[in-house]
Amino acid sequence: MRKFLRGVFYTLLVLALMALTGLTVYLFSIGVITVDLSKLSRETAMATEPEARMPTEPVGTLLLEVPEETPPTVPPTETIPETEEPMVPETQPETTEGTEPTATEPEETMETTEPEETALLSETVPETEAPAQIQLAETEPAPEETTDQEIEEEPEPPTEPPEEEPVSYVGLLAAGSYHNVWVRPDGTVGTSGSMESGRRNTSQWTNVTRVAAYHHTVGLREDGTVLVAGQVPGKASIAGWTDIVDIDASANNTVGLTQAGTVVCEGYNTYGQCDVSGWRDMVDVAVGYRTTYGVKANGTVLAAGNNDYGQREIEGWTDIVAISAGDYHVVGLKADGTVVAVGQNNAGQCDVEFWSDIVAISAGANHTVGLRADGTVIATGRNAYGQCNVGGWTDIVAISAGFNHTVGMRANGTLVAVGSNGCSQCDVGS
Repeated sequence: MRKFLRGVFYTLLVLALMALTGLTVYLFSIGVITVDLSKLSRETAMATEPEARMPTEPVGTLLLEVPEETPPTVPPTETIPETEEPMVPETQPETTEGTEPTATEPEETMETTEPEETALLSETVPETEAPAQIQLAETEPAPEETTDQEIEEEPEPPTEPPEEEPVSYVGLLAAGSYHNVWVRPDGTVGTSGSMESGRRNTSQWTNVTRVAAYHHTVGLREDGTVLVAGQVPGKASIAGWTDIVDIDASANNTVGLTQAGTVVCEGYNTYGQCDVSGWRDMVDVAVGYRTTYGVKANGTVLAAGNNDYGQREIEGWTDIVAISAGDYHVVGLKADGTVVAVGQNNAGQCDVEFWSDIVAISAGANHTVGLRADGTVIATGRNAYGQCNVGGWTDIVAISAGFNHTVGMRANGTLVAVGSNGCSQCDVGS
């Protein structure tokens, strides 16, 4: 009995398996069951026949998962998920050993699947592009080129013209006792007035930058040497002086300032007016009848020689930039344009306390003259010969006061003169 039932069981089991197999083939043929070919190897799918690639047990598993009365549908187009890594062209993923791929219609599915072609196109970018981009990112960008038009359009900064040094007229004009001497633009020297003792023998002088005069004439050349005409006081030999930058002359002495700031003096020394060998750091010098003066770089003043009229009482002077000496008085120009004076004042030659805006000064025997910044002139002191009648002068750049006369130089080089003219010292033209 058992054998009979066992045979019936086996018979029914075989019939059921056959029915299931037929049903599976039927469902596969109508498209109810599909297989993902993306996991199959191209070479395995093309080389294996459909009958040989059909599995047995996996089919039964698929039949159990499919609902029984599912209507036939058209298989959807297979797509590859975006997260799936693209396949390298010419290399397919290897099939896991011991597992055979599920059978399907290989040729039609492989040819009509568009996502596979998209995957292949996305893999055409070579792997070396990423490093190239990194290299470009690390490289410093080249500076932007500036075209010629941009350069021309950029406004150029305004260029300030170089400041011209103001022309100095100091020392270009000197009034002696009875004659005058001046420096021409070409470095030669012009004279007028008395010719006594050959004081006007300057026709051969050249390269002269400064002049001084009293009873004799002294000229300073560009190279620092000194020229002399006329009778030198004390029969001193000053023609051997060198390295001189400034000069002055009086009836008894001649004084010179060296480039080193020291002072030299020749002539009579009865009152010690030539005791200046110890002076240092000087910037200006002047000599009176028997007194010598020097301005230091700090604006103070030194004096040597006679002091009968208080002409050496200059200890309190400060901020002095220039100095000039008459016979018995001395005048100092301060940096603020005011003027100070000490010494004999019998004719008012020291009445300068109210002067202002002065740029140059000159002391005569008994009068004082000042040049204002506007080119006009002021004078005080003895005026017996009209030597102080300078109120109408204009455009003056240099002045000098003599014994009894006054001379002025205009910017165009012409001269004007007032005062005593007994030796034609005022015949300088107009």
